[in-house]
Amino acid sequence: MKMRLMMRSWRRRRRIRRTMVMMMSMRMRRRVTRRRTTMMRGSRKKRRMMMMMMMMMMIMSKRTMMLMRRRMTRRRRTMMLMMRRRKKRRRMVMMRRRTMMMMMRRRRRTGGEEEEQEGGGFGHVSIKHATKINQRAANLNESKML
Repeated sequence: MKMRLMMRSWRRRRRIRRTMVMMMSMRMRRRVTRRRTTMMRGSRKKRRMMMMMMMMMMIMSKRTMMLMRRRMTRRRRTMMLMMRRRKKRRRMVMMRRRTMMMMMRRRRRTGGEEEEQEGGGFGHVSIKHATKINQRAANLNESKML
């Protein structure tokens, strides 16, 4: 008797699952075709829809619910990780670029101070300009001395 009951419940569950899958696919298709733009897009909406459908049907047993949720979370977690990695990489690249820029600027700014002994290391500055800069620096130093 118990065995027969088990069989019946198993069959019913299978049928229910099949119908659910059908319904899901139907809904998804319909939603995709109709007002794609107006819908608030994104995985969160989809997730909420899925959960709502689960709640509405509630035919699924608790175990299957849990399984579904776990699977969803795993996918979501991987997505999150990927996103974070991407963000980190982007930030790293940005930082590197910024540091490069800074280095270049600094090199330009203090071009004369270190390399002055080797005959004026102002690569991109004319000699007149360089002398002017040096004069200004000397004046500053003198004023500081006083």
